[in-house]
Amino acid sequence: MTNRPVNASDPTGHYCVGDVEECVNEDAKPEKQSVKVSKRAKELMDYGYSAEELIAMILQRESFPAWKDDTDRKWFSGEEGDPAEIFREAATRWFWSWIKDDKVESIYGKTDTIADRDAMAFNWLHEGMQSEDNVNQEILDGYHANLKPEFLDIAHDILNPTNKELSKGDGMWSWANAYLYNQKGADYLSAHHRYKFGDGPTSWFIFDAETVRVVTPNKKK
Repeated sequence: MTNRPVNASDPTGHYCVGDVEECVNEDAKPEKQSVKVSKRAKELMDYGYSAEELIAMILQRESFPAWKDDTDRKWFSGEEGDPAEIFREAATRWFWSWIKDDKVESIYGKTDTIADRDAMAFNWLHEGMQSEDNVNQEILDGYHANLKPEFLDIAHDILNPTNKELSKGDGMWSWANAYLYNQKGADYLSAHHRYKFGDGPTSWFIFDAETVRVVTPNKKK
């Protein structure tokens, strides 16, 4: 497939009109990428999808089958407590808290430009998402063919948050299956979550930063 340009914008009025490695702002001044990119993140870039598209595809897989099969709390309903909005908030808080984390900045560098932000999105997906582990060109092309526009909307909001509270970087939210934790961790998730789908070891939770802090020591090695 042919390479796609990165079409991204942020609330400051800057626009990325070229490849992720070099963008220009509204004054046509170059915004160079200064952050480092992991080997796997570079592979993800080379598949030809923008940061926004790849975020959308991976997050659609991360939240499957909850978004498809939850009949009790329907995703994208627009109603109060819509799980899609909880997921949107969790992903946005996770991304911005991750790229502003001191340890992450010591490894990859500080995110100063739109090109940096988009590059860090590839790093984030590589570092944080289980659904990214074994993707290749064929798999991603299949994901893209079945991509729901609602997830593109979520991905756009992650990169361009209109609610500045979500991009402060004051705490990483997350999601995970119960089987990734020991019994103590799974029990805590069962009692402290923002959203739950399913039962037993495969039950899937979305949870806030405080719960991340509590359950992380109980994650299975």
